[in-house]
Amino acid sequence: MVRRFVLALAVVAVMTGALAAGPPATVVNLQGVSIDQANAQPGAPDYCGPWQRSWFVSSGGWWYFWWWRWCHNPSIQGGWYLDWASWNWFGPAPPFLSPGFQYVGGTPS
Repeated sequence: MVRRFVLALAVVAVMTGALAAGPPATVVNLQGVSIDQANAQPGAPDYCGPWQRSWFVSSGGWWYFWWWRWCHNPSIQGGWYLDWASWNWFGPAPPFLSPGFQYVGGTPS
């Protein structure tokens, strides 16, 4: 019983020390860059459109989607680029759909 208590106190002390010595918490966007850092860096995008979902069917017959948006950055050639954020599985797709891209928009009905 005493060993468990001492172990718990040691774990709490290590966690408290790590939190005190660690960096301050910041708000982070989907790409893992803090909002303040992105705005402060030269070459950051000056415009990004709304997030959209592109729906695909996997080779195993399941829906999955990617979150993406158009962004403009005047410091790169051409200016416009696709900002891909994340993806996720949805559920089984109808068997008549072939694997690959299907459409951009809301949840499949």
